[in-house]
Amino acid sequence: MLREKEDECERRRLEKDQMALRLCEEKAAMSQEMNKMNDLVEALSERQGGHRELLREATQQDSKHEASGAAAGQVPGEAARSSGGGVYGAIGSSRELHGGGWPGGWQLYEASPPPTRRRHDVKAHHVEINAVAYSGTEPILFTGSSDGTVKVWDMLSSGDTPLRNRATLRDPHGGGTSSACIISVDESQGQRVVAAADRAIKVWDLRTGRLHLTLTGHSNKVQCVRAFSPSSHSSAAQGLGQGRGGRVGSPLLVSGSSDRTVKVWDLRSGREVSSFRASSSCLAVDVSLDGGTLVSGHQDGTVRLWDLASPSAPLHERSAHDGACTSVAFSPVGGMKLLSAGRDNCLRVADARTLDATTTITHSGLRLGCNWSRACFSPDGAYCVAGSTNGSVLVFDIGESGVESGVRAPSVPEASGVGRLGALGSAIGGVVGSTLGRTKIGSSLGNTLGHTLGGTYGSSLAEGASGGGLGGGSGGDARSGTLGRQGLGLGARCAGQLRGHEAAVVSCAWAPGAGGWNQVATVDKAGHLSIWE
Repeated sequence: MLREKEDECERRRLEKDQMALRLCEEKAAMSQEMNKMNDLVEALSERQGGHRELLREATQQDSKHEASGAAAGQVPGEAARSSGGGVYGAIGSSRELHGGGWPGGWQLYEASPPPTRRRHDVKAHHVEINAVAYSGTEPILFTGSSDGTVKVWDMLSSGDTPLRNRATLRDPHGGGTSSACIISVDESQGQRVVAAADRAIKVWDLRTGRLHLTLTGHSNKVQCVRAFSPSSHSSAAQGLGQGRGGRVGSPLLVSGSSDRTVKVWDLRSGREVSSFRASSSCLAVDVSLDGGTLVSGHQDGTVRLWDLASPSAPLHERSAHDGACTSVAFSPVGGMKLLSAGRDNCLRVADARTLDATTTITHSGLRLGCNWSRACFSPDGAYCVAGSTNGSVLVFDIGESGVESGVRAPSVPEASGVGRLGALGSAIGGVVGSTLGRTKIGSSLGNTLGHTLGGTYGSSLAEGASGGGLGGGSGGDARSGTLGRQGLGLGARCAGQLRGHEAAVVSCAWAPGAGGWNQVATVDKAGHLSIWE
């Protein structure tokens, strides 16, 4: 009996010694990490002095610009814009966007303010509308509904004239049943309308209104479609032209499905050209301006980039959202930015070459309610728009116009000092939050400190008309080392919240910008189509 007690005491003594050793090791590790944090804070403090000096110089320079503008008879702030700088600088007097366009081409002369009023509201379908898209060649709009039809709307109506339904496209053999629910729609070269309908893709001839093709090959529900025409000289066109039945110069179609595949189709022959396989259901697709790169958004929140000429492994993939990724879109100007939306109620702007996030946007009023909730860029890339389950439509200023279109971005003396310091606060907060998230201190402290520093540096945001950031993001996962997500990012701000829908808004589309036409179309679960100007 005594021997057993002695053995138990010895065992507990050893456990106590081992526990004390582990505590010492963890304490030493924490000390090292705290030292790293202190070094980081000291470095940021040193930079703060420089940033304040930049702010002082910028403020003085702004005052000089306003004074010179006043002397020349201009409204304060107009001097920079008239010289081509700033967000409202001219994109180019003859800049033509990708292929085709309405008479005279798609000409964007300067960034326009976002829509502010509802011009039209029409009961377009008897049941929910799931998709909306503008034509790229003439002023018409397409809506796709759970009633199995695609309606074509004439957008030339003026004043109080109601929208005119030019045509209703349906499958004569489908009967408009729920199995033919349309959840994605697009147009090809002004000649064909394509729509995702259950496990098939319907292709109508826009000139006759008749069903032209039914593409089958997916083994599960088709979630998204995107029509495009690659440049005949691009490697993608050559590669796809050598595929199964593909021809160089043929209009093509990309489709994504719940069967975890993305397929490319030749719209002339109706044949499948190539197929890409992912590890999760594909909910959204888009194609770059040159037709060479494909981006896909998936159920697991991942965004993937693919080379259309080489259907093998993706070029890049990144976990972009905590929920399903419901929308992806290349910027229409330059194509170097990528917009994605997710069921985590976030919009994310990323570098289209690497998928590295530059801005993550959240808003208390933004709630994405289904797996085909679509967001989109404005034609000049300066704004993005998304709908919410509460019936509101949110427009965000992401400040992309001056970056992607080749317009001279505001330099240090020209930019608003207050707004730039707010943007800097977001950047610093995001860096600190993500850096600490990779240490053993954990995501909670990283998140707190990120927001604190972001809020400190960006505290002047309420005064800055240019926006900036709302402070740093989450610290990420300390165990896996994933990067923290930046907060409402560089140059991003809510530019407007449009109200009028009485049901959840599902999808949004921005008119392609012909002749400076500034219009947004939104559709909801009650079957209503609204046009905002």
